[in-house]
This record gives sequence, structure tokens and C-alpha cells, in this order.
Amino acid sequence: MWVNTPMSITRKYVAENLRRWMVETPSLSTQTSVAKKAGIAQSHIGRILREESSATVDMLEAIAHAFRRLPEELLVSPSIDDSLSSKKSKTQISLIVAAFSQEEQRLIEGYREASQRDKEHMLWMADRAMRDFSPRSESRNS
Repeated sequence: MWVNTPMSITRKYVAENLRRWMVETPSLSTQTSVAKKAGIAQSHIGRILREESSATVDMLEAIAHAFRRLPEELLVSPSIDDSLSSKKSKTQISLIVAAFSQEEQRLIEGYREASQRDKEHMLWMADRAMRDFSPRSESRNS
């Protein structure tokens, strides 16, 4: 008899969240594309999706990085994650965005309307800028 242990529940959460991310991200919709982007063997991705194997912390980080997400998001119950995109949360986000300047709101709207490829490029540029201006790079220059 199979029993839901904490480990099996965690495997289930990781598999369900990874499947959802793959559906939401056309460029990473296959095991092969996720494996290539994350630098993990496709067979590992398959075993994770089938809940046959636990992912290591390094694998979780690599997978999340491929999707530009946080590793801990893979470990959260999908029902909790779904509630984060509820109407209440969207209203809260709208209120936060309303506090931005008109120029910032225009930039946010432009991002929302951008193609997936353009969004990935924008995120790459922002990530690079953050690394270039991180406190570590400032301390090296001092």
C-alpha cells in the first residue's frame, strides 16, 4: 500500500509546478528544452515529472533559474501558488502599479504586451545590470 509521505508530497508538488511552468512557458515546454536550459539530463527531468525521483537542491535551483523563478516556488503546493494569482492578489498588484509614475506604468504595460522572446531578453538585461551593479562589484572597485 502506497502512503503519502512528506517526500512523496514534495515530489508531487515539484512535478505539478514544473508541469505548469512548462505549459506557461512555450520556449520551455518540453523535457528536452528544460533539460538543456537547466543543464540537467533529460532523463532526470522525466523522472522528476513522473515523481519517480527527488530533485537535488542543485537541480531545483537550475530548473528554477531556467524559468527565471525561485527554487522554493517548486516546493509550494500548487493550490497555494494558484491562490497567489487570485483576484485579490491581482487587485493588490493593480494598487501597487497605480502608485508608480506614469513612465513606470508605461514601461510595465510595454513589458506585459511584449512577446515571450522580448520578455526573456528584458529579464536577461535586467539580470545582467543587477550583477554589474551588485554590492560585490562595488566593493571590488573600492
